Amino acid sequence: FVFLVVMPTLTPSLLLCFIVLVVLFSQPGLASQFLSVSGTTFEMSGKKVYLSGVNQPWVNYGDDFGNDAGVATFCQMNYTIMNVTQHSGNAIREWVHCQGAHTPMFDEKGFVTGTDKDGSLISDMRNYVQGAASQNVLVFFSLWTGAGLIQGNELGLVVDGDKLQSYLDNVLTPLATALKNETGLGGWEIMNEPE
Repeated sequence: FVFLVVMPTLTPSLLLCFIVLVVLFSQPGLASQFLSVSGTTFEMSGKKVYLSGVNQPWVNYGDDFGNDAGVATFCQMNYTIMNVTQHSGNAIREWVHCQGAHTPMFDEKGFVTGTDKDGSLISDMRNYVQGAASQNVLVFFSLWTGAGLIQGNELGLVVDGDKLQSYLDNVLTPLATALKNETGLGGWEIMNEPE
């Protein structure tokens, strides 16, 4: 109920968004099973599914989840999900770390030490997936982007097995474990444009 603490500072549009989110999260999602593959097709609840949706790579580049992203970002992202639903879509692709400037946390040697400075990455992503599921939209997370020059801490994950293992142990495994039962999670993409 963090929202109630910050509500006095909300603008009227954010207050309206908050009310919409309360209504959405109070309704059970219609998605009752997970997306699966059968032969060459996707299925859900035993029926063939055709994915149709949008790529919303970010609202705030690499900073939409974690670091206590806040109500405004969440509302803007959910607004996009509502538009997907209104136009008969059922899927959305969202980027997570991008190039690693905001998440995950790295130490001075380039090893991953945690999800983010406030520890909210997993809960932010869970809230987003649950909001999408309540509107029958599947979320596909793209963890990293390779579009452009890969450098710094992100490059360390590509060329150093120990640094990659620190990401797997401290971020990806806890994240995948936490979200594994979310019916709104459509899938994981390791990297966008891994040139």
